Amino acid sequence: MNYYIYILCVAFSSSAFSIDLKILPNVPELTVTSESNYVIKCQGNEPVKWIIPESNPFFNADRNSSIKILQSEANTKNVSLLMLNRVSYLNIGYYYCVPLSGDRKSDSINSENIYLFVRKRTMLY
Repeated sequence: MNYYIYILCVAFSSSAFSIDLKILPNVPELTVTSESNYVIKCQGNEPVKWIIPESNPFFNADRNSSIKILQSEANTKNVSLLMLNRVSYLNIGYYYCVPLSGDRKSDSINSENIYLFVRKRTMLY
């Protein structure tokens, strides 16, 4: 009696497990003027979220500055909008776009980031 062992090889494409993330504007860092408003968009092929930097605990929180995050789905792309209102130096740092199921520490491969720098408003008289 002959026994044949069949080995089934299944090839997995890396794209089957990768997440297509994009931050708009598509730049590694963004400089905005203090007290201005700005929107940064994150989109992916699955639900996404923003991880925002924590404010320095040694500074008082700027009550005039706010960050709002809006989740939506548009044209089969999952979108998260980071809405920065009246930005201040407290908003400086890296902002991470990650899958809704992950975070930047456990899922550093499937994340995108943008560095936000806030320039002081200068007044010319």
